[in-house]
Amino acid sequence: MNFKVVPILNIKSSDNSNYSWLSENIDPQCAILGWEQFIGKVVKISFKIDIEAKKPILCVLYSDTGSGFREETSIILNADDHGNVCDELQFPSSLKAIRLDPISCEAYFTLTDLKVEILANTDKDIQKVIRLSKFKSIAYNHDEGYHFAEKTNNTYCYLEPRQGKQVENRLVELEKKVGLLSIIVPTYNTDLILLERLISSVKSQWYKNWELVFVDDASPLAATTNYLDALVSPSIRVKKLEKNLGIAGATNEAIKLTKGEYVVFLDHDDEFTPDCLYELACEIERNAPDFIYSDEDKIAADGSYTEPHFKPDWSPDTMMNTMYTCHVMCIKKTILDVLGGLRSFYDGCQDWDLVLRISEITKKISHIPKVLYHWRIIPASIAADLAAKPYVIEATQRVRRDALTRRGLEGSVEPIDNYLGYYRVKYSISGNPLVSIIIPTRDNPEVLGRAIDSIFEKSTYKNIEIIIIDNGSMKAGTFDFFDEIKNNDRIKIIRHDIPFNYSELNNVGVTHAAGDIYIFLNDDVEVITPDWIEDLSAYAQLEHVGAVGAKLLYPNSETIQHAGVLSLECGPSHAFLRTDAKSPGYYMRNQLDYNWLAVTGACMVVEASKYKLIGGFDESFPIAYNDMDICIRLHKAGFYNLVCQSVRLYHHESISRGVDDIDPEKLIRLKKDMRQLYCVHPDYFQYDPFYNINLHPNSVNFDLI
Repeated sequence: MNFKVVPILNIKSSDNSNYSWLSENIDPQCAILGWEQFIGKVVKISFKIDIEAKKPILCVLYSDTGSGFREETSIILNADDHGNVCDELQFPSSLKAIRLDPISCEAYFTLTDLKVEILANTDKDIQKVIRLSKFKSIAYNHDEGYHFAEKTNNTYCYLEPRQGKQVENRLVELEKKVGLLSIIVPTYNTDLILLERLISSVKSQWYKNWELVFVDDASPLAATTNYLDALVSPSIRVKKLEKNLGIAGATNEAIKLTKGEYVVFLDHDDEFTPDCLYELACEIERNAPDFIYSDEDKIAADGSYTEPHFKPDWSPDTMMNTMYTCHVMCIKKTILDVLGGLRSFYDGCQDWDLVLRISEITKKISHIPKVLYHWRIIPASIAADLAAKPYVIEATQRVRRDALTRRGLEGSVEPIDNYLGYYRVKYSISGNPLVSIIIPTRDNPEVLGRAIDSIFEKSTYKNIEIIIIDNGSMKAGTFDFFDEIKNNDRIKIIRHDIPFNYSELNNVGVTHAAGDIYIFLNDDVEVITPDWIEDLSAYAQLEHVGAVGAKLLYPNSETIQHAGVLSLECGPSHAFLRTDAKSPGYYMRNQLDYNWLAVTGACMVVEASKYKLIGGFDESFPIAYNDMDICIRLHKAGFYNLVCQSVRLYHHESISRGVDDIDPEKLIRLKKDMRQLYCVHPDYFQYDPFYNINLHPNSVNFDLI
């Protein structure tokens, strides 16, 4: 049967010859002729939307199973930057009708190339359209054709990429345009088998315009030096040092020998993936960065690939807390020349020191979210265990202490409890700034009283003012409480009796605030960490930092309510929700201070000047996602948001409440608010630069797909 999309409401024929239709408002609606074939089926549906001025595409499919079209039964379809929409959906057997809202704005547009493929029968009783990936995958074999298959476990499996015809065609021009890539390898008593595997991985590169430079650091092992002497290739050069210079010194000698514009670092027992240099060259052609890093995995003793590290995009505060960029590392040679290469004083962490110094002279840093490097696990290697080399632990502290000094910042490097070898940077607050704590409330005197008492009784920082925004309280008990605290010269009570609008209440609070730093706080928060104001404010004072958040726990527990906010496929989500506050999280994200796209408004700290620069909270987000919106705008303005995991507060929000417990009307409102969020910020729809596309699209725990 032929399927067809036809307009039914708020759409008219276009008077613009470049497009077929005109959406008359933000709610254009279409029908799909032939939808009856979807009932009880798994369907792959795809089409293309061309829209004027490259406006954002937010395409929503509604299903009616007897209660009409409702927001809570809608699903936002996957659409890429070019308007290609493609999804695999399972339709319920109770389906009565479907509706397609192709865009969510006033615009000229065209919908073409509609393709529908019926994949299988529904095998689960569902009440609305859901993505196939929610619980099943589709498999295919000759006997059964398309059929349901249980999803396999999420054990990591590296699959070597194939070099297709398109890549072959591009390589010719790419190798001319990007030119020679210089690979440097310092060696010392290297096992011959590992050297052979390293060289084999370089020779297997799709990108052939490379040179391989070995510098042997005066290896006493004759087998190593003899092997290097025997290497005969115009693309391979070897220098043997008469005196041992250490890892940094040997690497610098290799850098001096390079002829390419970019230098690629390769440890003597590791391997490249075959597409490594190709992907680096593509990024160089696109953006001409000064520093490139990629994702990586490890080679286990049995030769299998394990422990993938799918990294965030450039994260300066993460970098001060952990050497997360690691491998592969590609640096413009002129940058290395300016910095004087690596420094032997930091051997063991010489690459961490180098990256910190690179970040101080350039912002042209790129991340390629692909595994391009295999890091071998061998006894007494950092890949096996950070504590395997005790001198490295001291070096990890030294590189950060020296970075603080270089940057003119006050602070210390402190150990993470129960995690040997891990440290965090604790910044010192600059000066004695007034900190304004803004708390909206309404008829919540007991909860508010607990919050205020905890602030005054537990906080070690005293130069504060508390601004209470009373959103139309009516109970006598509330006014009695206000009478009790009104004579405290550090408390202001401002009445603002309007329909609840969290953004407006906070903006009003700011107009009455005299502080240099704002802390936006819910009235149901209770302080745990005494120096919470100092730690959060010190971060907020950093020039590059936007919003700062804390770790919030459910009351009287070690269970996480907030440790950072992700923008996932399903929308904004709290990372590590309901997990143990003492757990490490993905690559220590639950213990170290990482950069995040957003932090919750329940406890958000922003420097006053930055808040005013972006215009404060957007009052068109009265209830939900106002914190997400302000954090995204801070990020767009060039700031980095983060969570200080050592700061803990209780958030007296019900631990037992889940999404299913929320009032249906609130669910509808939340979904509408989320659509608004991504209409305002379409470039962050199903995208989070501090997550990674290789991880599960809806995992708050950074699970593999």
